[in-house]
Amino acid sequence: MKPISNICASLYEARDHAMIGVSPFNSYFSEGRLADLFSWANQHFNSFHVFVPDEATRYTLEAAGYSRARARKKARRQANYLLNKIKRALLKTSPRLDQSFVLTNGVLRKNNRYNVLLARVEQRFATDEVFRQQCLECTRWVLENQVEAIDTIDEAALLHAVRYFLEELPLFMDSASIVQTRTSVFCYHQCPAILQGLYEDRSDGLMDEQQGFLVVNRPMLATKVA
Repeated sequence: MKPISNICASLYEARDHAMIGVSPFNSYFSEGRLADLFSWANQHFNSFHVFVPDEATRYTLEAAGYSRARARKKARRQANYLLNKIKRALLKTSPRLDQSFVLTNGVLRKNNRYNVLLARVEQRFATDEVFRQQCLECTRWVLENQVEAIDTIDEAALLHAVRYFLEELPLFMDSASIVQTRTSVFCYHQCPAILQGLYEDRSDGLMDEQQGFLVVNRPMLATKVA
């Protein structure tokens, strides 16, 4: 477990809320690993949610060359497969846990606070050239796992695929306000450079002071901290 900054370490120690990111088309998230992650979060935090960017996956697939219809179908099929794994892993963790703890793109679109944050991200992307390029570089990093010849991805494809990252950003910025907890840490097994920089330097106000990020590779299960 590794908080990526001192503020993130303090937020982790608060043990208030964990937002666990789970990516479609990522073999890292086996059912066993999901069960371990959920058991760890259940023991170490007052509450947790699972974030699955299900529908947004189509942007990456379309940029990689899939037609819109094929991308939607493939994304939907993968999402159903992943959500079923998550459901089984949640039930293994505790009978009280069900898919109401899972935040998908469809669920988030009904959340007013998420929509406010997404609008802020879109405005920043449209007006801040440095931020824009950082987002595009992060998108290229994501596409490297999807496309064999990454050099064939042009600017238009990147601008389409970046929607995936932009729709994730509100969860990195302020999960706490989205789920109405005091503080939150986003948990994932790696941290893109753009997020590392935004969490370390919060002077521009994009990342809320009550939001942290925790790199979680191998959850260590132990008695919950009071």
